[in-house]
Amino acid sequence: MNQLASAGAIDRVFRSIAANTTNNANNSGTLIGSTGFTTGQAAAAGISPAFLNATSQLLTLLSDAELIAAVNSLSPEPYAAFQSVGLDTLKRQRELLLSQAGNCAKTGWVVNAPNRRTGQTGKQPLCVFAQANNATSNISGSAGLSGYNSGIFSSYYGIEYKPSQKWTIGAAYGYGTSYLNAMTLTNASVSSDVNSGSIYGTYKPSDKWNVRGLIGYANFNLSGRRSTAFIDNGSTLQAAPSSNGFTLALNTDYTINISKASATTQTYLKPLLGLAWGSYQQSGFSETGSDALNLNVQGHTANSLIGTIGLEVAASPIPLNKRKTVSVTPRLAVAYQVDALAGAAGTKELTSSFQAAPAAGDFTTQGENRGVNAFVVDGGVDVAIAKNTSVYANVGYEVFATGGQLTYGGGMKMRF
Repeated sequence: MNQLASAGAIDRVFRSIAANTTNNANNSGTLIGSTGFTTGQAAAAGISPAFLNATSQLLTLLSDAELIAAVNSLSPEPYAAFQSVGLDTLKRQRELLLSQAGNCAKTGWVVNAPNRRTGQTGKQPLCVFAQANNATSNISGSAGLSGYNSGIFSSYYGIEYKPSQKWTIGAAYGYGTSYLNAMTLTNASVSSDVNSGSIYGTYKPSDKWNVRGLIGYANFNLSGRRSTAFIDNGSTLQAAPSSNGFTLALNTDYTINISKASATTQTYLKPLLGLAWGSYQQSGFSETGSDALNLNVQGHTANSLIGTIGLEVAASPIPLNKRKTVSVTPRLAVAYQVDALAGAAGTKELTSSFQAAPAAGDFTTQGENRGVNAFVVDGGVDVAIAKNTSVYANVGYEVFATGGQLTYGGGMKMRF
């Protein structure tokens, strides 16, 4: 697919040069097929002689493998594929923050917590928190698209405010990084710093129901590199585009106690439902690094719309000593997710053109994404190691159509 698009652009260049010659002959009067195109003819067709020289090297390659690798290296496929990484970054950020929403008292620092002796507290307790999480993925390419590895680090620093027993609101600043590398069909990589801001709220109409909503924005500052193969002296092309991300999410769960009231440890089931939208808006940009093969890449917006249905099993703290100062609180969740927009070609494509060859026109390149369906398993544990100190950790694995993703994170909580 991408190979045909790139090859088609090059073919249009040679057709354009041929159309600008007289009787298909160069200025020496001999047929072009005998002597090749001249730089003058390239200039007359609006083609840079450097582009003509670089692409003519395709004719000198000694094997099909070299030719395929060279053509693959001409497209902006890494930037097309990074759109999926950008959408996944938004997904990881909102899921991390929503897992915190309304639970700051368990994982953060309560600023005006109840007095241990009197039990009194302010009417509007505040809580501050910090979170971090890593995700690493392996994507398998298909239908002529390159596979790759990707990684996402997300962290949040926020404050939560509880105006009533039913309502909680919060705001958080996030910093993270995302990357894509080890592409199977071309030598290229893309990385980005990510700064984000989010606000969220939770509503508990009863002890059993919990509704959480979030709105967020993220700014991506990208750095990309790709190298040409076997032509143009293996030049390295670079770009530093910027992108914006927007996300909305709404989740709800319902707690069902499946233990006897007299049981020391209570066990709960939580059916989960969620709907989330993400939009990764990449700006247009121009590459540098080669006089011949730099690309102008048009801006593009990729969207996701993910529905989630799942079930969580959790337990109350399980004491590990007689004084109950040491305990463990486990949970396990499974979920099925569907991205209704992932299968659309427009979600994962980019349109570009060669700076040095306007006659080639625009051509469209696609990048591999995660696909429509995903199955998620996520587990966590909170371990109280002293009366006022606990550590918590979570690990999860996600299987989707084109690969898998491992996630992990954790932290420490201390009461003062």
